[in-house]
Amino acid sequence: TFPSGYGRGILTTPWLELGGKCEITCPQTGYRADIEFKCKQFWSNEQNKISAEVFARDSKKSFLKVDGEWNGKMIGTWRGGKPETFLDVSNLPIIKKNVKPVAEQEKHESRRLWREVTAGLKSGDIESATSAKAFLEHRQRTEAK
Repeated sequence: TFPSGYGRGILTTPWLELGGKCEITCPQTGYRADIEFKCKQFWSNEQNKISAEVFARDSKKSFLKVDGEWNGKMIGTWRGGKPETFLDVSNLPIIKKNVKPVAEQEKHESRRLWREVTAGLKSGDIESATSAKAFLEHRQRTEAK
């Protein structure tokens, strides 16, 4: 499962917030992680918060709890242990996506479909981006009928 994505900052700088619960289960080991992406509270400046618990197969008691920011530092606490850095995303290298050129993509691949919208947004031409988005959505609705 995946968390929900929310568009925020309508009157300020727009940003995307993840919120909600999801579960990840390893088919080989049966280990399970219950993860909660926490939405920013109205009275707080804290964003991108996450908490998680990791369980062994068929266990109701977690052996690891993780708290922090999904785009920053997460602190893990093993059952009966002291807190330690679990993951610090800011120390990870940025890896460029490996994507086929648009000309080589299939007809319904996302980057190919949305390329005009993306071009408008990148160039700051909101009217062009909005027009391209409306055209694309209309075409997709028509094709779905």
